[in-house]
Amino acid sequence: MQANEQIRLGLVGTGAWGLKYLPATEEATGVVLTHVASPNARQKTFPASVEVHEDWRDLLNLGLDGLIVATPPDTHAGITRAALEAGLAVLVEKPVTSNADDARALLDMARSKKAILQVGHIDLQNPALVAVLDQLPQHQDIKQVAGGWSNAGPWRDDAEPLWDWGPHPLACALRVTDFDNTQMTASIEEVGQGRLYHMQGDFGGVDVDLTFGNGSTKRQRWMEISTVDHVFRYDDDVDDKAKCDDKSLDYAKTPALTAQVERFADSIRQGGQDTLDAELALEVIKLLERIEKLTI
Repeated sequence: MQANEQIRLGLVGTGAWGLKYLPATEEATGVVLTHVASPNARQKTFPASVEVHEDWRDLLNLGLDGLIVATPPDTHAGITRAALEAGLAVLVEKPVTSNADDARALLDMARSKKAILQVGHIDLQNPALVAVLDQLPQHQDIKQVAGGWSNAGPWRDDAEPLWDWGPHPLACALRVTDFDNTQMTASIEEVGQGRLYHMQGDFGGVDVDLTFGNGSTKRQRWMEISTVDHVFRYDDDVDDKAKCDDKSLDYAKTPALTAQVERFADSIRQGGQDTLDAELALEVIKLLERIEKLTI
């Protein structure tokens, strides 16, 4: 595939988050969204260039380069499996699945097919956090990770707050620590209609302290990483989103979801296997299951 070739994508899921992919794909360089599918898609308005389907299976044999899956979590495994079987690259929203067995099966399938399976851990594609991660020292020099991901809502029928909010901070924490030798404690705070989860642990020698959920009074999305010599901070709710020792870091101003789509398209152009996201996503699901057991 040519480096400048336009990537044709399909979208499954036209809920509140799925619809955000319309402007993201319009803004992304070298990408065109040509088909969308969901049972109620025809009740919504799409650009004339987008073909609308009620059944997501219609998108599997249209010659698309990739499929974005933005449906309820309990449908991710089946749709993603079918898309991989059809030879499509897949970008599936978090959480990748609703249990570790399904996440492991998808990872194994993607590896066996040498496929592209990316997961929408959107903060990891936010240019501000990317700038922070690019500055970090070796793992052994990282001492502490703290973070907060929360808001007043949403209150969803198709996802518990643990599974809706937890993938964000856990993916970020695992990105800078170690998958192995994780120890943790966790608790729940009931706040109004929502819940806040408090998790503390040791991730391969790094002290991790995270709070997340839908029981906050305002939006929070931040992570602070303390190393032997520096303190790095990512905060998506302020103008200056990336800092080292309170000094600004340079980063692109591309919206995070647009950057996520462009990364997906670039992976398709390059070809070959891309399962790093899926490997991280499996570890995230395993941690979510552990937290769930700790807070029953």
